[in-house]
Amino acid sequence: MSKSVPWRRSWRAGLAALCGALALTAVAQAKSQAGTWNLANEFTLTKQNPAPDKYGHKAVWFYTYGEAGQLGKYKKLKYSFGPAEQKAACGVSDYYGWNKTDAVNGTPAIWYNAGPLVEEGHNSCAPFTTSPAQTVFMHPEAFGKDLDAVVGWRSPIKGAVTVSGSIQPVDRFVTGIAWQLDQGSTILAGPGEVFEDATTSFGPLEVPVAKGQYLYLEVGRPPTVSGAYDSTAVTLTITSP
Repeated sequence: MSKSVPWRRSWRAGLAALCGALALTAVAQAKSQAGTWNLANEFTLTKQNPAPDKYGHKAVWFYTYGEAGQLGKYKKLKYSFGPAEQKAACGVSDYYGWNKTDAVNGTPAIWYNAGPLVEEGHNSCAPFTTSPAQTVFMHPEAFGKDLDAVVGWRSPIKGAVTVSGSIQPVDRFVTGIAWQLDQGSTILAGPGEVFEDATTSFGPLEVPVAKGQYLYLEVGRPPTVSGAYDSTAVTLTITSP
């Protein structure tokens, strides 16, 4: 009966250990790629812009604005307003928002109603707006310059993601909004224009992303309108299998 040579046993054990380690690494990498990012569920309730995601990745959500047609060239909304400021100025609770100006009702703006439904007439800053619960809203600049409100998502992973969402003006006197979803200079959904309170959905779209690459959801105004009553409820969900 032949005997196993000790160095062969050692080599085989080492190879098995290496294969096991590689398999565990592959599983860990696959898990790190998987996840779901939902704008409403992750809207920052702190004064962080950009904000992290729920997985602990830094600088994933960006609340910005920019000139229509200048894809990817956006500035961060500078002013943050929490429930205390919103209550004092507008009479509403549980609102968190980002504005271009230091006025609570300034535009362009992106904000979140963390509380229950707010009926029309109960928000003095937007008296003709109905605000659904746990919803994110975007508003382009009214009058003034043609500036879009823009939510940016910076990918913390490399791979393919599925993107879906919706757009719905919520002001009674909506003048009209223009919207699109893009990846810098690549338009993924839209551009579209909405002049009533109908819901427009997009996706699911399969989109390849590199780590650090951006997706942008933009809400602006058509060139023929003022943007005075253009509060828009939006949803955005990004999923990696």
